[in-house]
Amino acid sequence: MNKIIAVLLFVTTGCASSVDDGGDFTPTPEPRTAKGIDSKEPTAPAATDDLKMSGVTSGGVKYEILRKGTGVLPLPDDTLECHYEGKLENGTVFDSSYVRGTTFKFKVNQVIKGWKEALLIMPLGSKWKITVPPHLAYGKKGAGKLIGPDETLIFTIELLSVQNSK
Repeated sequence: MNKIIAVLLFVTTGCASSVDDGGDFTPTPEPRTAKGIDSKEPTAPAATDDLKMSGVTSGGVKYEILRKGTGVLPLPDDTLECHYEGKLENGTVFDSSYVRGTTFKFKVNQVIKGWKEALLIMPLGSKWKITVPPHLAYGKKGAGKLIGPDETLIFTIELLSVQNSK
């Protein structure tokens, strides 16, 4: 069952169009941040230096930085590897890569909008707690048996690897 729930994080074209989020989140393209990375990697001064230890993104995702990473910022087509735990507001864990004992690999543009919004400003090596409002998660339809309609979801995400798509 846990494997099935992990797949729920992926957004298919049909699901994405059924969620009314009031508009698409489009991050301003920023150069990647990198420390200790090959000089051929696009780099810039830390684009996340201005992030507070907690805040709210422009789309409404609340974040708390548990560990600030210093690596590259993911781009929409990058493949990422994370550990994560997903909970409902009442504390019920609906999915956890930690419990499964395996990381989760995916492209940034394949996950729910709330994850995408957070990941695009989350440097490699970070560990964040994010609270995703329903319109950036599964909306009125919910997902599976555990995530009901209009559920706010809480995730702890640990960004372990970023593989550039180019």
